[in-house]
Amino acid sequence: MRDRKLTRRVEINETSTLFMDLKANNRIPQVQRFQSGPNFQQRQRSLQAATASFLDHFHSERNHQGIGNQLIIPGNEVGRTVGEIACLERLGGMLRYYYRKAA
Repeated sequence: MRDRKLTRRVEINETSTLFMDLKANNRIPQVQRFQSGPNFQQRQRSLQAATASFLDHFHSERNHQGIGNQLIIPGNEVGRTVGEIACLERLGGMLRYYYRKAA
């Protein structure tokens, strides 16, 4: 819950609402200009694609210490001992997943 004394609600457009710190009054026009720019939809789609790619990696390709270094959603390639080792790169190579191809 936000403290109404320290923040205020700013309507950016009909679908976006922003809560701003009262000390940040000079940034509201910058945010509005950023969201109304011609490339905003493209930037938004790019960010959504990057987020979806990261979530796919996080849920199906990354070991999790909290569950005994197991994958949350393991694929069919998990546990193979025979086959060529391959690498799946996401986000321009920032995220890598090594697995064995089917023999």
